[in-house]
Parts: sequence; C-alpha cells; structure tokens
Amino acid sequence: MVFNDDEGEKQPFNIYGQDILVEPSVLGLPNDDNCYITIYKDNTHPNKKGMFIGNFFLNKYYLIFDQTPFEERGENYIYVGMGLRNY
Repeated sequence: MVFNDDEGEKQPFNIYGQDILVEPSVLGLPNDDNCYITIYKDNTHPNKKGMFIGNFFLNKYYLIFDQTPFEERGENYIYVGMGLRNY
C-alpha cells in the first residue's frame, strides 16, 4: 500500500500476506484449499474510495484516525496513521 504523507509525498507501507490471509473456516466457509484476504474494497459509494479492514488486520497493526483537518479547518479529509503494534 502507498499513502500520501501530510506534505503530499508518497510513503510505502508493506503489508504481508500472512497478516491478512485467513483459512475459509475462520470466516465460516467450507474448506476449499483457498485463503481469503481480510481487507475489502468498499463499493457502497461510487464517488468515494474506501476499504473495509477486518479484525485480523487490526490485531497486527495499529491505526489512528485524526479528524483535525475536517473538524477544525473544514477540510474534506482526515489523517490516518498506521504502524505495527508492539506486543
């Protein structure tokens, strides 16, 4: 994944398959020798870009949502910070 920082520069963030893939039985599906990704594209709003991130991802990574640009400056975005959790 690539994110833009607060200065508009692109910053890569590596997410590894073992962190987001699960066996079908975890999702209540029959075992079909496939693994499933726990991050899904949000298709509910055609004019917006978004993703659904499941708890399997959130068990490994830490996310921070900062609404300061939206709430204090009237911008149409928020900041999202992401990093590996400390165990």
